[in-house]
Amino acid sequence: SVDVKFDPASGLFFMFESDFDGQGWIPRYRTSADGINWSTPNVICSGACVPAAASLPGVNPGVSGDASGYIIPNTPMLFGFMAPYNFQAPSSTWGQWNLWGLLISSSP
Repeated sequence: SVDVKFDPASGLFFMFESDFDGQGWIPRYRTSADGINWSTPNVICSGACVPAAASLPGVNPGVSGDASGYIIPNTPMLFGFMAPYNFQAPSSTWGQWNLWGLLISSSP
């Protein structure tokens, strides 16, 4: 899944997503002037910034913003995602999921 926010300073929509690179989940964003046509993905961070176990079954990112869905200028955003409790296989932790997150710049 993705999360879309609008940046009033740039007039652009930002779509936040994650993609599995074979070793872990990579947080990314795309931009759009119209909310329909999107740029190629831009990596927010790479490496071990999202634990590989968060891939069970997926990251499902969400990004903080204001009540209208706007990016809050000059305020770090929380890139949140879910993962099984203690990063164990979901079959052993059914219904026990934690929320995790990274702080990212409000100007990706």
